[in-house]
This record gives sequence, C-alpha cells and structure tokens, in this order.
Amino acid sequence: MAFNISEINNAVKDGVLKTDLFHVYIPFRSSLHAAIDISKTTPFLCEAVNLPGVTLNTASIYRYGIGPTQEFPISASFTNLGMTLIGDGKGVILNAFHNWMNQIYSFNSSYGVFNLGADLLNINIDSNPFTGAPYLVEYKDNYVVDIIITVYDTKGNQVVVYKIVDAYPISMPDIGMSWRNDGLMQIPVTFTFRDWNVRYYQFTSIDNLYNRINQDIFDNTYVNTVLETIKDPVGAASSYLFKIF
Repeated sequence: MAFNISEINNAVKDGVLKTDLFHVYIPFRSSLHAAIDISKTTPFLCEAVNLPGVTLNTASIYRYGIGPTQEFPISASFTNLGMTLIGDGKGVILNAFHNWMNQIYSFNSSYGVFNLGADLLNINIDSNPFTGAPYLVEYKDNYVVDIIITVYDTKGNQVVVYKIVDAYPISMPDIGMSWRNDGLMQIPVTFTFRDWNVRYYQFTSIDNLYNRINQDIFDNTYVNTVLETIKDPVGAASSYLFKIF
C-alpha cells in the first residue's frame, strides 16, 4: 500500500484528544463543614487525573470436557482512580479530604479514645464536626459520591463524560515539603468506587450538549452544576479562586 498523506489528514480531520483538556467535578457532602463550596473550586485545582480502566477477569474452562482450555469472562475489576490537586491558599482542599477520610473511619483520637461524642453529650466542643468516638466506621451511604470527569476537544466541546459511581478516598499519601523548592503544594488522592459508566458525544457546541443533558442524560443534579461552570470557565475560575487565595 502506497503512503498517502491525504488519507492521514482525513483520519485526523477532527483533531486529536489531548491529555490536558479535562474537568473533574467532586460533589463534596455538606457534612464536611467546608468554609466555602469546594465542589465548585475543586475543578480548577485538579491538575491531574487518571481515567478509569477495567480488566475482565476470566476462568479457564474445558469447553468440550477435555482438550485445550478456553478463557471465559466471569467478572470485571476496576483500577483505583488517582487524582492530584493543588493546595489552595487557605488549606480548604487539604482540610476537606482530611475530614472526608476521618468521616469514613474516625482516626482522630484527640478528644479521647473513649469519648462518647459531642453530639451524644450535647456539648459544643469546638467547630470540628468529627469529635465523636474514634476508630468507628461510618455507613457507606453517608460518605460516597458520584464523581464526574469530562474530556474536551481542542475547541472546548465535550467529547467524553465519565461518571464514577459511589466513589470515596482511600489514600492520601505524604506530602513532601522542602525549603529548597518554591513550588505548588500537590495533594495526591486515590479513590475507590463501585463501578463507572461513560457517554460519548459528538456535538458542535456546548449549548447543544447542555440542552441534551438537561433532557435525559445521567438524570442527576451534579451534571447541571458542571455545565453551568464550564459554560463560563474564566469567569467561574476568577470568582471562586478569589475566595480561597
């Protein structure tokens, strides 16, 4: 087959997807007692994320009772969702994830190992919402959220939207600090989740996609908030970042 540059140009006539054109929306629960609505500021502070992967688990079966085996799928497993966020000037993001993980499993024993909890004793210890007994696990329905990851083309149109179902953080590694480096604080977070689904779109404008999603896609209130934010990303970023830096 002869080399034909026109065929290559035709194959990429719609451009290519780039790894720096994305948007992450995490609907933090109000129980975290954040000082501001961090669900709207986080998209501008998430500098890296891994799109979720999937592996089909198989079992070896003797298809005919004897002879060679064949691999048949029996389940699917998912890789954890990795994410890196930039620490804001007031430590709101850092505090929110600390509170979230402490809500899932209360590792804070600063009020005593046998503390019955401020709520049970009707005592206003301080503004910390997690002053209860340590080493207890919360009910799952009280801490999971659905994370939305949107991938854009070079014209700003949405191409792929991932919905990460029942996600929650399971790891927040050490954050290195050094007087030798004058860089931004990076907060790595790893999420686990139940499963994920994805939608692919081919729309010519964000308004067309906005109208379609309002009609029947996903059927949850998170998406509308995401779309309102990205319709005016510069204005939204200026407004929300001004509150935290």
